[in-house]
Amino acid sequence: MSIDNRKLGEALLALSNFGATDFEKNFDPAYYLNWANDNYWIPVTALAIYLTFCFGTQSFLEGKQAFDLAFK
Repeated sequence: MSIDNRKLGEALLALSNFGATDFEKNFDPAYYLNWANDNYWIPVTALAIYLTFCFGTQSFLEGKQAFDLAFK
């Protein structure tokens, strides 16, 4: 019993496209890759702000009285 690879490939492709939207079928990653390459500074800046917030807040709150948040 031999399986025709071409027919199997076509069947798997048809199955993978089942339920896919037009956006998914016509997706072109070049636009998004170019945008990411042109705006690489956004995640770097976000990370710097996040780390500054985490460590800055930690050192700011060091030695302060803890809040009493327990339900009574």
